[in-house]
Amino acid sequence: MTNKYLENKKLEETASYVCTKFQENDIDVILSGGSCMEIYTQSNFSSFDIDLIMIKQVAFNKIEKVMLSLGFEKENRYFKYINNPNYI
Repeated sequence: MTNKYLENKKLEETASYVCTKFQENDIDVILSGGSCMEIYTQSNFSSFDIDLIMIKQVAFNKIEKVMLSLGFEKENRYFKYINNPNYI
C-alpha cells in the first residue's frame, strides 16, 4: 500500500501525520527524543527517528495495525515508509 502523503516528508510533517492518525484511533502519544530536538532547534540537530511515548498503555497489535494501514513496514523494532527518510 502506498500513501502519497508520506513520501519525502520532513520529520515534523511525518510526526504530525502519524500522531494525528494515532489520535484518530484512540492512541495518545507524546513526541520525544532527538526528533523533538530537531524541531526545537529548527534542524540544527538531526534525527531520522521519531520517538513516540504512549500516554497510556496500548497493545502493540493496535499500534502495528495503524502503522501498517498507513503504509509503513515493520523493520525490527521500527516502522519505515519506503519513500520517507524517517523511522518511527
